[in-house]
Amino acid sequence: MAKSHSLTKGGKFDRRVRLRPSAANRQEAVDRIIWGLQERGVSEQNLECNRHYVAEFLAGAPQQVEGIFTPEISMFSIAFEYAMQGVLQTLAGQAEGWRSVALAVNYCRLGMAVDRSRREQKGLSYAHPCRLGDTPAFLWFLAVARCEPALVKPWSHYLYNLVSQRGLQDDFGDDPAFCFLWHMLRAECEGVWPALRDIDDKLEEFGPLLANVESKVSFSKALVEYLDYRLSRAFQYASPAADKPARDARFLFERQWMAVLPAELLCLRWVCRQLRGIDLTLDVEHPLLKTPMLDVPSFQQLPDDPLLSDIVSVCLDYFGHLWAPETSVALIKRERIES
Repeated sequence: MAKSHSLTKGGKFDRRVRLRPSAANRQEAVDRIIWGLQERGVSEQNLECNRHYVAEFLAGAPQQVEGIFTPEISMFSIAFEYAMQGVLQTLAGQAEGWRSVALAVNYCRLGMAVDRSRREQKGLSYAHPCRLGDTPAFLWFLAVARCEPALVKPWSHYLYNLVSQRGLQDDFGDDPAFCFLWHMLRAECEGVWPALRDIDDKLEEFGPLLANVESKVSFSKALVEYLDYRLSRAFQYASPAADKPARDARFLFERQWMAVLPAELLCLRWVCRQLRGIDLTLDVEHPLLKTPMLDVPSFQQLPDDPLLSDIVSVCLDYFGHLWAPETSVALIKRERIES
């Protein structure tokens, strides 16, 4: 690779110079991610476009847009932009940043409720494919760690059923993050910590995190290695050892704002404390854990906005008794996710 620090004279990174993250350039990698977030910013066009789509849905008959547009997909797109807004605000030291993130969580929570109601209305099984994208899965990690359990439980149970029946196969394939998501869902919904037999190579660097929770030293070592792995994936390298970026890899966490918000680690810490009574420390020397994004407050209540209120009102009328975002579905249990 060319020079180690790929800054132009204007203080911006040169996009023509591809960074390959390593232990030697961790800080540069994090700085470059944050710079990329600031360069992208919040897409007001994407936000307004999806608000418009949802408004059209609210104003007309839902049957008219079946197969072309579904409101939950637009809700997740709106959530993505609000999360981006919140991360940028928080990185800039603005207090309202976490409110924007919490609003994104609420859009995902209710978007999942819309998807669930539509599935039940049509009589579709959980194995029927759906395309939700990674935003509701990733913000679920954050919700588990920081929201009131009663708000998250229906979301958890529905997502659990989708994953256990592989309804999200098209979204995540056999990405190791998909396997980690399954273990966290089982832990949260069934109260089952992953058995050693389930911690295999499919989990890649997620595996040592789960296997070493009882040893502070071993967990800290595994955490640093995982964070390097996470940084590599942020730049499309499958691992720190990869020679070149992967062309067709699917990444769950490392897209845009997700690259600096380690929600999966907050979820892991919360679940481990609840099930194992172990208070995991995330205090290791790594720049990914030295940003303001680790200091997520508790969300006692999730904020609302006029569009979200309208969505809830219309869904209540349209779905009737099937609209039950505060009620959990029964779990469809499956012992493990096979590739």
